[in-house]
Amino acid sequence: MPDRFSPSATRRPPSARSTGPVGSLIDRQRARAADAVDEVVAAILDGAHRLEEGGQMALARSALSLARRADRVGQYVRARPLHAMVDDASAVARRHPGAFVTSAFAAGLLLGRLARSSSSDSSVEL
Repeated sequence: MPDRFSPSATRRPPSARSTGPVGSLIDRQRARAADAVDEVVAAILDGAHRLEEGGQMALARSALSLARRADRVGQYVRARPLHAMVDDASAVARRHPGAFVTSAFAAGLLLGRLARSSSSDSSVEL
């Protein structure tokens, strides 16, 4: 592969932390979401390396590009306070309403799948 990529290990800056019990819950959920993105990045990177080993260089480069973008999402979630993410989402929704609705639908499907898989994983451990 022409370019190696390793996900960032950035942690959120103190200014991005919320306060109080609700803020603490929000911070924990943001950290869990960012950790889930890190797991997705690791899986994509694993797939990229397998594609490279199989001689599928074009697909490997595409997977690498996807991993970079996903890693930026994880960094964004870790670094931005909730109110800033809501403001960003509102701005995108105003500029591109159709794309926003489609993306929100796709994200909902993905989150539903993740929630189902994590709840079935936890029931297996019992």
